[in-house]
Amino acid sequence: TGSHGYGLCAFGAAEDSFTLLSGALDLATMLAPPRPLAAERRRWLRRGLIWALLAAAAIWLALPAPIAVTATGEAIAQDTTVLAMPSDGFLKQIHVRPGDRVARGDLLAEFDSPSLRDMLAEEQLNATVETLSAQAALAENRYSDYQISTERLKIVTTRIAQIADRIAGLNVVATVDGEVIEAMPDSITGAFARTGDRIVAIQTSDAMRMKLTFARLDARLVLPDMTGAAYFRGTAGQSFKLRVLTRATVREDPQTGTEAIEAIAEIHSAPVYPVFAL
Repeated sequence: TGSHGYGLCAFGAAEDSFTLLSGALDLATMLAPPRPLAAERRRWLRRGLIWALLAAAAIWLALPAPIAVTATGEAIAQDTTVLAMPSDGFLKQIHVRPGDRVARGDLLAEFDSPSLRDMLAEEQLNATVETLSAQAALAENRYSDYQISTERLKIVTTRIAQIADRIAGLNVVATVDGEVIEAMPDSITGAFARTGDRIVAIQTSDAMRMKLTFARLDARLVLPDMTGAAYFRGTAGQSFKLRVLTRATVREDPQTGTEAIEAIAEIHSAPVYPVFAL
């Protein structure tokens, strides 16, 4: 509870030096008067607190700051099978609509191709001609002509089988089990479809991905494995967790030629409901 001060120890000093030592102590006390022990403790506590605050501020500045980036997005099915036109043809009937469940082998759409039917009829006529020619050559013992007609008949028969397969392919059937998410509208019955045109798209799982479009300034902040939340129209109070899979890159629309900065993210299927909403 007392106070500390200064002291000097002299070994082997002469008695006349004590006065000099006492003066030195008085001078030291005047220049730096001793503080009470409680005041000294408070001073060190203040110093310790200041250093602790500085260390905490340095650690906080060294930590990565959270980044909030907003983007527009388009949900896309992750596992999708697209069935396309195998040949040119006219739509006779579409049997499914988006939202329908289908199984492997179900008939989805029927198309007709007058040109293929004409080709088939022509080849069938050629087959008849070659058959008659082969029979006539055999009856007249013209074996070389018979062999030629027989070989021609084989070629024509192969063509007939190929054309028949193409016509059968115009009856489009499901190759997988799943849900129809895209289909030609039945309102365009009779419309012409070219080879490769999309007929039906079937989603085979619940896994979803999202195509995100960013502003140019925000794109450089987006990195793979970043996480966030997705909000959809008509799902008020719900959000879906998402994780970025790719870097944001510039992509050009082949149809319009416009550029957009996009990244792909995966969406967790289970929605997240807030505890409270304002």
